[in-house]
Amino acid sequence: MMNGLSSDVMERMLESIYDAALAPSGWLTVLENLSSLFDAHFADLFTRSHDKTQYIGLACGLDQSDYQDQFLDTWFKRNIWGISKPVKISGEVLSTRQMVEVDDLKRTQIYADYLEPRGLHEGLRLAIWSDDYGIQDISLLRPWSAGAFDAKDIAVGQFLLPHLQRSAKIARRLAYAEAGTEGGFLALHAAGFGVMLLDASGYPVMLNGPAESLLREKDGLTLAGRHLAAQTGPANRALQHAIASALHPEALRRTARTVRLPRPSGGAPLVLMTLPLSRSAHAVMLPQPALLVLVTDPKAKGPSAAQLAEFFGLTDAEADLAAHLLAGFDLREISTRRGRSINTLRNQLAQLMNKTETARQAELIHRLRGIPAAPQINGPDGREKIFAG
Repeated sequence: MMNGLSSDVMERMLESIYDAALAPSGWLTVLENLSSLFDAHFADLFTRSHDKTQYIGLACGLDQSDYQDQFLDTWFKRNIWGISKPVKISGEVLSTRQMVEVDDLKRTQIYADYLEPRGLHEGLRLAIWSDDYGIQDISLLRPWSAGAFDAKDIAVGQFLLPHLQRSAKIARRLAYAEAGTEGGFLALHAAGFGVMLLDASGYPVMLNGPAESLLREKDGLTLAGRHLAAQTGPANRALQHAIASALHPEALRRTARTVRLPRPSGGAPLVLMTLPLSRSAHAVMLPQPALLVLVTDPKAKGPSAAQLAEFFGLTDAEADLAAHLLAGFDLREISTRRGRSINTLRNQLAQLMNKTETARQAELIHRLRGIPAAPQINGPDGREKIFAG
């Protein structure tokens, strides 16, 4: 037991704290459990930058819109407790009476307009972290009738705080990892070539948008069961040899292998490259990516005319010309398609080269192809499209 609290109560409290490390929504359960534990009718998890320009909070015990519109957007910068005793030391547990005298609190505008009408009088603050970016804390508040937070309450807070800190640290790392991963996914989708990660058995565990499209088209590369396969015998033997060599335990001593994959449609062959990855030692990670496969499609769709116009500052006519050139049309074909004279197109081409700082048409095409196409993503983070299986 801990200060009269049963082991069952503490076990449930700690379980909710560590559950929140893996699921952000779990912090609301933590706040509800803390409110019950400390006989508080309000609790919030609050994170802000030191200059107070960025902040976010989660609360229980008050309507969320009231908490957001009134406290966060109106009062938090004038919070007398935060002004008098800002969070500076991680692991600190303080009652509001240690921050501000009761008589001084009652003379403030925040007390009259916000705290008193809601019965938010006595408080306890648990400082979770404070670093170069900002601070995070949990505050618990209750009315005068519930009494002041005493030494026993502070002791319970000090017991729980290391667990809250560890959980918050895990949650923070996962959030940064997720944000970085999402950015990586967007970059992969924007790539002008197919990207695949294969596990140690040769099965693709992750695909970007272009790779998914290539497999769907089944024109040079496909899935045969759970493995990549070319659509002609010689090319498939070369592909399987390249994959097997890259997945060999000593593959890191080998150089990347390149395989040309003929297309049944008669189009230009796909070019596939295998790049072995360092083997992961993470025991909890399955399947483990073991091989990176890059597939270049000569006919892959490049950036749109609108993207080219925005990136290089082109007129609509110049951007349309650039898009046609990227698609493989020559000036005479473009003249016929657009109903423009060759001389007009040559003048536009000269302006296009000037704006892209290129001197030859081949150099221009190379420059235009260097602009990634905007990713087309289903869902908010793209993972519905990028993961296979």
